[in-house]
Amino acid sequence: MDYIRQKVEGIVNENMTNNPFDLAQSLGLSVYFSPFSKIKGMIISAFGRKIIIVNSLLSEGMQRFVLAHELGHHALSPSGSGYFFITENSLMESKIEYEANRFAVDLLAGDEEPEEGETIEQFANRLCIPSEMIRLIR
Repeated sequence: MDYIRQKVEGIVNENMTNNPFDLAQSLGLSVYFSPFSKIKGMIISAFGRKIIIVNSLLSEGMQRFVLAHELGHHALSPSGSGYFFITENSLMESKIEYEANRFAVDLLAGDEEPEEGETIEQFANRLCIPSEMIRLIR
């Protein structure tokens, strides 16, 4: 999956940030928050613009991860391929979802390394990466 890391590095270098909120703004994406019952986030095309909606009921760290995941869909999926969303029960392992999760993990982890004595779980928590995504950390 080197192409995902290359895509992340290109976007980060071009925009000089790995902060998903700053990246969304730099990429011209509108980000909105809404209290969904089961959906964590989605990216849709409307009126010629891509819009990301993140569940406002999630913790700040999870909102950050979900936004990074949706940015992964934006960066890795072809234009016009519909819309994507994460639901409470769908950390599906389709190729598209796996790629967006890997993008999010690579984006949030950046060049960070675990600190001395830090477990991989603590490392993931510090970077706001959900524990179920630990397996994607390099």
